[in-house]
Amino acid sequence: MDLKKFLINQKIEIEKYKWVESQKANRDLGQAAVTEWVNKNAKKYREEYEEVYNELVKLTTTECKKKLAAKFPTVSDEIWQHFVTTVVDTFTNNWTKEVCCCKDDKKKKHLEEI
Repeated sequence: MDLKKFLINQKIEIEKYKWVESQKANRDLGQAAVTEWVNKNAKKYREEYEEVYNELVKLTTTECKKKLAAKFPTVSDEIWQHFVTTVVDTFTNNWTKEVCCCKDDKKKKHLEEI
């Protein structure tokens, strides 16, 4: 998992939460909203982000190996894993912010689309 991309996506979620909660309160909640998001959501966000990321790597690795193993029979599992992780890091930068902290059916839909 690309930690930098994870932190960028997490910051986006925090900013959205801060904006929504500030709109509800009719004032800028500032750091209080950030702290509240961290206390309420950070652990679950990280767990779900990692779960989706790991599942995507697993599915992508399986599919790549299935389709390309005949062409590249000497490629080791470590190289497949590295390749797929690099590709997934690129993809996840675009859609994980929509997937994390959402219902399971939405996660499955995104995984199937990829």
